[in-house]
Amino acid sequence: MGYTRYWWAGNPALSPPTQAQWDEALADCARLVDAASDRGIELCREGNSATMFGFKGARDGHETFVIPRDISQLEASFSGTCGWFCKTARKPYDLVVAACLFRLRDTGGLVSESDGDNDDEQAAAWASEVLGRPISAELS
Repeated sequence: MGYTRYWWAGNPALSPPTQAQWDEALADCARLVDAASDRGIELCREGNSATMFGFKGARDGHETFVIPRDISQLEASFSGTCGWFCKTARKPYDLVVAACLFRLRDTGGLVSESDGDNDDEQAAAWASEVLGRPISAELS
């Protein structure tokens, strides 16, 4: 089946983000995608559109990571028992997927987890370096 990252709407411990906060978090994700090439990770913007933010590994990508740009679309999509996922199979772009999920999780807009620990601390440290502020791999 392969290594998978999962996410779904809302974190009950945090207030829901505003659309402006979500937009800022997605802009940070775009910065992470741009910075990935510095680590030798080639990404393509497949899935990236006016309504969705997305990318996958250019040559080694498994599934495309996509998330809605409109926070209400994330919230409206699920009943709380199901969510979104991306099978990365632990390929290099998993670092960027994890970093984006950790940044988006900071907004309170989503909850995320994975099939296990795949250098989550490394992804959080890299995101912190790129974004110039602390990003945690710990669940809120």
